[in-house]
Amino acid sequence: MRFVTSGYLQRLFAEQDKETILRRPNIRRFVLQYKVPCEQHKKAWLIDFDAFMKAIAPKKYPVQEDVPKVRRIENALKEYNASHKQKATMDDVKACLKRGNVFYYSYRGRAIVNYDELEIELRKLIRLKQA
Repeated sequence: MRFVTSGYLQRLFAEQDKETILRRPNIRRFVLQYKVPCEQHKKAWLIDFDAFMKAIAPKKYPVQEDVPKVRRIENALKEYNASHKQKATMDDVKACLKRGNVFYYSYRGRAIVNYDELEIELRKLIRLKQA
């Protein structure tokens, strides 16, 4: 186990993905919600880095070198539609989440998703709809 602070995780995601939604409060809530091993101190939370990454990107970690793109669901849909010819709807996104192949969690009433996984599932869904 390698423990890192929630601030370190926030900076790691921000360095590799300027659009990330991950901040210390929602990292901490995620850790509690998914029972990622951690130690809580007065001024810092020490979080098991490997367990955190396996929880947030279960299909790619530890092979993946980059951190996953984490977005609010609305921003993920906008980003997808801006970069693809075939447009997706919020219903398409919800259908992908129901399949269980996309990591997401709720933070303060908003869904936060792994955009990399969502993009793959949206492509599959749109191809199926066109066939």
